[in-house]
Amino acid sequence: AEQVGAACAYNLEQEINSGATIDHRMADQILPFLAFTGGRFKTSRISEHLKTNAWIIQQFLPHINININEKTNVVTVKT
Repeated sequence: AEQVGAACAYNLEQEINSGATIDHRMADQILPFLAFTGGRFKTSRISEHLKTNAWIIQQFLPHINININEKTNVVTVKT
């Protein structure tokens, strides 16, 4: 239990110190909403889920432009 707690605390600290506006677990989940409104956010890291969700959204909504900058971890959605 102590090792699990330490690992959780370390992961939380990494997310907080990343300077991101959205953690990497939330990043792929917010994309469908931004497909209707547009927007921009910084995530703690670019996950495969995020890339996959961006690709799927663009298959259904080809007029939506989703740019994922893997150097800065900034995602921009233009409607």
